[in-house]
Order: sequence, then C-alpha cells, then structure tokens
Amino acid sequence: KSIPNSDINFNPVTNGPFKLKRWEKNQYIILEKNPKSFLTTSKMIGELVFKVVPEYTSRINQLKTGELDLTEFIKTDDLDDLKKIESLNLENVKGREYDYIGWSNIDRNTFNTNNKIKPNFLFGSSKVRIALTHAVNRNEILKSYLKNNGSLCIGPVSSIFKNAVNPAIQPYKYDPTLAKKMLEEEGWKDSDHDGILDKDNKKFEFILTIPSGNPRRSYAATIIKKNLSDIGININIESIELGAFINRLSNREMDAWMAGWIIPLPIDLNMSWYSDLKTTPFNFTGYQNRNVDKIIDELKITRDENMKNLLLREVQEILHNDEPATFLYWVDNIVAYNNRIKGIDINPLGVIQHCWNWTKN
Repeated sequence: KSIPNSDINFNPVTNGPFKLKRWEKNQYIILEKNPKSFLTTSKMIGELVFKVVPEYTSRINQLKTGELDLTEFIKTDDLDDLKKIESLNLENVKGREYDYIGWSNIDRNTFNTNNKIKPNFLFGSSKVRIALTHAVNRNEILKSYLKNNGSLCIGPVSSIFKNAVNPAIQPYKYDPTLAKKMLEEEGWKDSDHDGILDKDNKKFEFILTIPSGNPRRSYAATIIKKNLSDIGININIESIELGAFINRLSNREMDAWMAGWIIPLPIDLNMSWYSDLKTTPFNFTGYQNRNVDKIIDELKITRDENMKNLLLREVQEILHNDEPATFLYWVDNIVAYNNRIKGIDINPLGVIQHCWNWTKN
C-alpha cells in the first residue's frame, strides 16, 4: 500500500533532458529543461506542460483556442473544422490500432461450464468466418466514416513493420454473392423462405455487442447489420457501457462483438492468439491452432530478426486462412499540433518521442 503513495514516485530522479517541476494529480504535469543532461541544448523548449483533459470535446475546443498545442486521436468528424485553422498542422500516424469483429470460435457456454472445447454453432467454422468477412463492406466504412484515414486490415501485423508483414496476403474482398455461396456449402440455406438462413432448424441470427460512446463503431455496426441482412443473416446490435463490455468480454459472455486493439511494440501475438486459454486472457475468440502455437513459441526464443520476420509472415498466413475474427481496418491516429512547435517527429512510437528536439517558433 505504501509503494504507490511513496514520495519517491512524485519526486523522480532523472538524467534526461527534462525534470519534474510540478505535478498536480489529475490536472497537469510540468516538466522543465534539465541543464545537467547531455541531451539538453540551448534551443530546446524550456518547459512542457501535460494537461489532463479527459473529455474529448474539451480537448478539441482548447486546441482551437490555442490552450492546447498538441493532441492526438482526432475524430474524422472534426477534420474539416481543424483544417480551416491556419496555425494547426494535421498528421496521420499509420497502423498500430485496428478494429475487428470478434467471433467466438468456441461454444462459450460449454467452456464456461466444464472447461471443454466445442465449436461454436454459428462461428466455429473458418469457412463461415471467411464468408462473413466477404459479406462486410469494409471499404464503405473506410471511405464514408474514416474518410480514408486508415487501410484494410488482414491480420494483427501492421504494414508499418515492412519486413514482417506478408505481402502475398490480400484482403478478402467484399463479395456478398461469394459469401452466400460459401455459407450454403457449410449447410446454411433459407429452407423455409423467410429471408433468414438456417441449419439444423436453427436460424443464423445473433447479437452484435459494441461499447457505447464510440461513434465509429456505432456507424460500422449499422453498415455490418445491413451487409449481413443482405445475405440472409439477422443481427441485433446491443450497445453497452465500456466497463460492462470489458467484463462480459473477459467472462466470455458474448458470441459476437466489435472492439479495437492496439498492437504492442515489439509485436506480441501470444496474448491474443495462443491456444492455452488459461494463460492468454486476451484470446477472447477462443482461437486455437497448434501450428500457430509452435511459431509463437519459436518467436519467444528467436533472436535473429530475419527469422522473426519469416515466422511472423508464416503466422499471418495461417491466421488469414483461419480468420478467427473479421479484421476490419487499421485506424490512423490523427494528430493535430500548433505550427509554432518546430522539430516535431510524429511516428508510431509516440507523438512526443524526442521532444527534447522541439523548438518554438
């Protein structure tokens, strides 16, 4: 109990270019130039203030008025207004966050009850999951909502990792005719002519759960509902508070959901795609593939970068063929900053990386 509240946490010792000047919890942190650091230069900014502004609209308003000089995760709805402000620069950071539709690959009730693995009746087949991806018009969402500030996603390795991404894999195209054909081959037909596919006297219908307060996912869910309806699948959209959503996800209480993921640096596939569901709490889909396990095990011990890249390319191909989730799109992190900041280098490692190189106009 004493460690989190210890004075040392609020009086850190550093030999970096900045040192702590003042910290008002839940309000702001002020860093000042550290004259003793070898990174310190006469031109660098003398003071950095990090403000805590939890509410998104407030951050945007303060950005417009000049109270904030930099903020990230700008929504596409605000781009047109921000582009009109001559003092602001807008930059896109590519490719570490993606949205996906999660399909429970396993029967969650069976697993939660007796810890046994049984394929999910709707989503247990990789062919069905691939068909569902073919049925979703991801490009429409990219164009109409994200305004092309993103790219189609084919798996959990971003194109920013140029040597690791598998260039041979192409995104599943939007093709509802093919989707319907693949589902029919898996036994899903509209046998009673009511417009909904069925199999073994069960309808292909389910609840798609999304976290509330996320306009992008609400918009996407509406498109997905229409897309799947077009091929004979009935879904209801359920929007719940984020905390409840995370609890239900962790407890495997949903068959289908929409969420996002930011891939860690360095890439770690173990937490989401390893078969041991007891030690991988983020494998929400319940995906299991022993070949993927072998590759992940090898990635843990391999030090050779070329071999790592080859292994990552191989695992991408397996995941693409299994499609445990419908990978939707990479979402650009749109960053806005005042043009009085010079020397800024915004990249996937973070918007304030090498901030000691910043100068003021």
